[in-house]
Amino acid sequence: MGLIGAAEKSVNFKDWFLTEQQCPSLAAAIQKLEQIRFGLPTSKIVLDPTVHEFNLSSAGGNVHAVLVDIENPLVQWGLETRRAIQACGAGNLPTKKSDGGRRE
Repeated sequence: MGLIGAAEKSVNFKDWFLTEQQCPSLAAAIQKLEQIRFGLPTSKIVLDPTVHEFNLSSAGGNVHAVLVDIENPLVQWGLETRRAIQACGAGNLPTKKSDGGRRE
């Protein structure tokens, strides 16, 4: 089982913390994450980039990645997952900031 395979089935975006129970499409997103293969970023000059930060944790280890390349598979996964979570109605759920960081 890979790093992500052992992960708790939840996603914590800067704005939201969600579980599979709150957003059923999260299970599919986590399965896609398990299949992503990415290496070190290539040398590329990016002016005024959007910074995408990922912290992946499981019993098998931790990954911290800060990426600016929109074409990176992990960035693509993050953007796609954010859209899926928004479609779940995550905009109507309490955020970490507004609920004091509670995780149910």
